[in-house]
Amino acid sequence: MLPDLEPRPDGPIVADNIRVVQAIYFARHLEDLRAFQVVDRLVQLFQQGLFPLGRGTGAKLLRDYAKSGTRLSAQERRELYFRALGARPGSARVADPNREFHTLWLRLVTSVAMFNRRQNAVVPGKPSTALQVWRAARALAANASAHGAGLIEAVRRLSADANALRAVLEAPEIQQAFGARDMWQVIERIASRELGGAVNVQRFRSLAQSGSSILQWLADHSDILNKPRPLDPPPRVGELIDAVELWLASSGASQGTTDNYAEPTGVAAVAASRVDLQTLADELVRITGLHAVLSRLEGTSAAQDQEQPPGMVTLFCGAAGTGKTLGAHALAATAARDLVRVDLGRIFSKYIGETEKNLDAILSRALQTGSILLFDEADALFGRRTDVQDAHDRHANVDVDALMRRLRAHQGVVILESNVMPTQADDNWQDRLVQLVRFPRPPPG
Repeated sequence: MLPDLEPRPDGPIVADNIRVVQAIYFARHLEDLRAFQVVDRLVQLFQQGLFPLGRGTGAKLLRDYAKSGTRLSAQERRELYFRALGARPGSARVADPNREFHTLWLRLVTSVAMFNRRQNAVVPGKPSTALQVWRAARALAANASAHGAGLIEAVRRLSADANALRAVLEAPEIQQAFGARDMWQVIERIASRELGGAVNVQRFRSLAQSGSSILQWLADHSDILNKPRPLDPPPRVGELIDAVELWLASSGASQGTTDNYAEPTGVAAVAASRVDLQTLADELVRITGLHAVLSRLEGTSAAQDQEQPPGMVTLFCGAAGTGKTLGAHALAATAARDLVRVDLGRIFSKYIGETEKNLDAILSRALQTGSILLFDEADALFGRRTDVQDAHDRHANVDVDALMRRLRAHQGVVILESNVMPTQADDNWQDRLVQLVRFPRPPPG
């Protein structure tokens, strides 16, 4: 089934369902902290007699944790994260993972950050930044509400596990044994000594807390988000801004640890060593010439050379974690356009003609809504073409060429996202693109 470019909630936004996703989100970052592994290792050391605690509270908590027969397994937790958040690695046993959560999340944090920096600036003929916040909040709330439904029992078990974990890590005897002042130092020290390396406790703790606050805000305002008309600006928006800014700082996005540079072919890199989302968006607008493209598409600029493509096809390339997706959202927010993620794997079909039909349907809907399209995981489009050995290979190559020709003819804005950089050895990639923007890793320090 192809993505809906104008998602609407199938039913009311339910606060309790969002709180279910909030609990799963927090637990997912406990997983990143290796907190569950830390407590499992503590239990193992205690049972082996390598961590004597006597008969105190800490020993009882470890024994109770070890004997609990209701705890979720690591596999069950991964399946829950995949189902509610689309977090990888996934599982084939999850039939309907939340594929849109990450995109909708970035859309919200980007729109909130832009609202904070531009203070409700208005682009003529486009929705205000406050309206963009409301629309992004409503879309994420609807998504979380839909995917949190039916998971309450699993979250009860997960919450019980998290509470038991916290009780163990907050036991005074256990903290004293590791010279720690709180549970976070216990995690840090056991991970470093027993699990092969330290984790960035402060980062994941801040991500867990700030992300949880964002979802709490959505749950608290579910009644407003259910209304057909938004309040401008949203109520208590300061709380949402604070949570978003903390999340961005913790993820590295606003501090330049991911989105530092955007360098297109033949154009100098961003000079600043530390940039925020607005600076990144402004630089991407300059590099891509987005405003000129939009003016041409909206018929407000002078006629262009007929050789010039009507729209814009840009490849954002760089390693995972360098900020390509966040940059695309920042670019779309600056242009006051919706950004719609398209999964290439759901477009390609083994049946002749189906790929073209799928693509045409998406492009037609994008034209109707004025949306910017983001095709993620586009690596296959810019690698070396396969040697044609059978009918399947030939069909795959024809699909790639047809897709790129159709995208170049599209009267809209398309961003392709790839983790690999095309090289001169890659066949004809320059003929397929309008422009390329590279997101290199930032220099250390």
